Amino acid sequence: MCDSNLITTYSFHGRPFLVKMSVVNCSLELILTDKQTGEEWECNYDVSYIENLTRKTGNFKQFQIFTAMIRSGLLKTSDCICLDLLTYEDLEALRIRRIRNHHSSRTVNQCNRRYLIVTYSVEFDKINYPLPLQYCGFPDPIILQDTIRRLELELSKANEELEQRNHSNEKQKIKMLQNR
Repeated sequence: MCDSNLITTYSFHGRPFLVKMSVVNCSLELILTDKQTGEEWECNYDVSYIENLTRKTGNFKQFQIFTAMIRSGLLKTSDCICLDLLTYEDLEALRIRRIRNHHSSRTVNQCNRRYLIVTYSVEFDKINYPLPLQYCGFPDPIILQDTIRRLELELSKANEELEQRNHSNEKQKIKMLQNR
């Protein structure tokens, strides 16, 4: 089965993100939203991309297994899976630390790009699977205003229903007291 969805909050380096994970038609879509700034990063990965990525690490995982690993990491249901969110600079620093005498010739400005690092740790192995995420920017103010209006309307309706229930309960209590 390839279809599933997950929306959860996950903290990276003490910063809360809303993470939306969708697996539809055997395609993985990830959307990460910084809850403090509203900035978004997203990307879609098909079966071949995920399976090629895992094959390159030397620890091949089938698409369904890999998406289950990410789900497990987001829900924190396994000690073997760890998630991290790194900038391009963070990733380069890690790469340079691993290869001490190697100077990176890349000078690409990737300041807004992020990488979701899925780390699979077992007794004698630690495998990192980097998933690049494209920067989408800040949310559209018009969409935010529409969302606020919709939520205010829902809140108003919920308050009305609560008031009606409370009023109905009060009538029942008065009637019961009168009967006594």
